[in-house]
Amino acid sequence: MQSKHQHSDQYDNASLGLEQVWHFSPAWIPDLNGEDGVTPSGNSQIERFNQNLSNYYDAQAKQFTAISTVRDAQVGYYLELKGHPQIDQKDSADQQFLIISKTFYNQNNLPKDLNEQINRLVEQSHWQLANITTNNSEERQANQLTLQRRNISTAPEYNPLKHRPVAYPQRAKVVGPSGEEIHVDEWGRIKVRFLFTRNEDHSHDGGAGSNDNDTDSAWVDVLTPWAGEGYGARFLPRIGEIVVIDFFDGNIDRPFVVQLNSTLATSVILKRQIAVTGEEKALS
Repeated sequence: MQSKHQHSDQYDNASLGLEQVWHFSPAWIPDLNGEDGVTPSGNSQIERFNQNLSNYYDAQAKQFTAISTVRDAQVGYYLELKGHPQIDQKDSADQQFLIISKTFYNQNNLPKDLNEQINRLVEQSHWQLANITTNNSEERQANQLTLQRRNISTAPEYNPLKHRPVAYPQRAKVVGPSGEEIHVDEWGRIKVRFLFTRNEDHSHDGGAGSNDNDTDSAWVDVLTPWAGEGYGARFLPRIGEIVVIDFFDGNIDRPFVVQLNSTLATSVILKRQIAVTGEEKALS
């Protein structure tokens, strides 16, 4: 967790450190010079993350575990606890607890010999069972509740390295300024529009992401089978072509182009020469 302490009243950090940018910037930044068209992270972004994380730890410090046989206890409901020597000394607001999680324990109403046989099989299987016990051994149902003081804000845990969606290869269309056939930067990177984007979802940002031009993405790396300093080969996708996008480390903020995905029908000549290996070039 980053510190919320402000080290200087006269100077506000203009940019984040390398490690912070890597985790919080919304796109792939190989040069970190702000030249790839990505919106850089700022202090407000890192401060908002810090505040959410601080709220999460504050909430954890005010959480309690309780064993109950109340069937109607449900997540999202709150209860007022009475008869506890310490909690009774608190204010009324601190005696109210919100149920934020619930673990069930239910036992079948089976004959004793059959129930014992099932218990032995369960033990032999080494299943991880919830160890919930009550004061009454005859109870066939119970639950374990995680409680939090009702006046404490509920904040979910968020770790940018763990809590991120699973990314799979996707298709995208190569985009660029009007009138250009190939649009790249000095690193050979291109810009794309993902095929799932809709105009109505991007109207708030001038349509960026669905304009079919160079405002639709940051610069995206293009893989090549052979590259080096002063040698190699590049096969740059042209505007309008469909490419396959994958993601470094499975991170949706780190896209790269794997290869082109041709959308043109196979020609008659190619069908006749399916055993011939070669390449066709278009000189421009």
